[in-house]
Amino acid sequence: MACRSAQKAEAAKLELQKEVGGSVALDLADLSSVRKAADTVRKLTNKIDGLVNNAGVMQTPDTRTVDGFELQLAASRVRYVCRLIRSRFNR
Repeated sequence: MACRSAQKAEAAKLELQKEVGGSVALDLADLSSVRKAADTVRKLTNKIDGLVNNAGVMQTPDTRTVDGFELQLAASRVRYVCRLIRSRFNR
């Protein structure tokens, strides 16, 4: 399980821990966080049975991420995350 908000991740982890077994910090608005999360998941397991993707922000003030992208665009790039995670598993 990966969540942009560490507090929300912890709350969800406590609810789902029996089913999921853990969480990984992931901020979709920061590409280094995406890479780190993908590498962490790869170290934890050699198989992913499924991905539940739920991310996005709306109507934010003009905000730029650490990578220079507009925040709403950056937080909504789930396809990139899936591709990056898959690439870590196809080594």
